[in-house]
Amino acid sequence: MIDEELGAAGPGPARATSRQYLTCLPEHCAVSYAINPWMDPGQPTHLATATRPRARLRKALPDLGHHVPTVEPVAGLPPGPAQRKASP
Repeated sequence: MIDEELGAAGPGPARATSRQYLTCLPEHCAVSYAINPWMDPGQPTHLATATRPRARLRKALPDLGHHVPTVEPVAGLPPGPAQRKASP
């Protein structure tokens, strides 16, 4: 049945698409608003906890053929639209 839907040759070879993912070090990570029950502005944030997943992603993406530039972090940037809506 699958051969009939795809044709005798199948779907053809898969092609990889290289993408770019812009990243920023979480040097200024803080929970200053709450948009879900897991976000508590009263609890401290842990830089090491925030940095580990980013480091793994930063290594894995280039290994898969993607470009991962980094921008410098800036403290105190205004929150994005989702955070502004959730702020009291």
